[in-house]
Amino acid sequence: MSVPAVGSDGDGKAVRVRVIAPSSMGKPSNLEAFRKFFREAGMTAHVADSIYRPGADPFYANTDQCRADDLADALTDDSTVLWCARGGEGASRLIPYLEALPADRKQKIRDARKTLVGYSDATALHVYLQTVYGWRTVHGTMLEMIADGAVDGRSVNALMVLLTGQSGRVQYLLRPVVAAAGRPDGLSLRAKVAGGNMTLVENTLGTAFGFRGEGRIVFLEDVNVEPYSLERSLDHMKLAGVFRGAAAVVFGTFSGIENPSGRTPVAPGVPAVRRYRTFSSVPRRWHRSWLRQRSAATQHRRPSGRSDAVRRRHRNAVLHADR
Repeated sequence: MSVPAVGSDGDGKAVRVRVIAPSSMGKPSNLEAFRKFFREAGMTAHVADSIYRPGADPFYANTDQCRADDLADALTDDSTVLWCARGGEGASRLIPYLEALPADRKQKIRDARKTLVGYSDATALHVYLQTVYGWRTVHGTMLEMIADGAVDGRSVNALMVLLTGQSGRVQYLLRPVVAAAGRPDGLSLRAKVAGGNMTLVENTLGTAFGFRGEGRIVFLEDVNVEPYSLERSLDHMKLAGVFRGAAAVVFGTFSGIENPSGRTPVAPGVPAVRRYRTFSSVPRRWHRSWLRQRSAATQHRRPSGRSDAVRRRHRNAVLHADR
């Protein structure tokens, strides 16, 4: 997929990053590593020590009020990119605070139209900012992973050239889960990409900013989801109209724990390890059922789904992602 790059001058000078921590606590010792990363990249970045406050909350990086205040300030300051420090949980708890902002601040957020970078728990903010304010967001790696060396350098480089305007596309290979009925072999689709972590996408249903895939390439990934739970969530989203009118569905990695203690296989002879490590029969069955009802293209990216993919291609099938 190809999309307009975020940077305006092609060399990163126009990119001003604000690091936010709307979710779980990271390592305070990594904050200096964040600053070093941006210095070496030649990017201006604001990394406040206050985003991590050990002991302020048993689950999150800071109290709800402090995280909400910091997020609201970041949404309206002079930065161009908001980059999440890490995921985990807690981002959705900040949305009521954003909803309660006065009209003038909401208008500033609407006018800012910045770029949010993150995945996992940040999906709640992706969906909210896309739906309510029309922002463009990037499902990309977070800074704690970069600081810990836990992400492939090629993925980081692809994300950086995208954010700095040095490139307008990143390419990934796709493998069709099921051939799309009635589609020619030379499939080409153009649409906006939206989605992210499946659990967080599903959690938006029933809210004023509930996710809808109409006219979009829907991207889903998740971790630690049992097969029956995965199928239940996909069925729920289908019944709720999430996939109605979708141009395509791209499935990333659905990985999980390798040896869940006390768990039994789905069926005799199916090892527990296989249940959790593969994109196997349960979601495939759902894909086939959905495709029998819809003539949409369903694609599956291997090997990793938790990344900043913006171009996906397989054989003669090309999916183009608009802004």
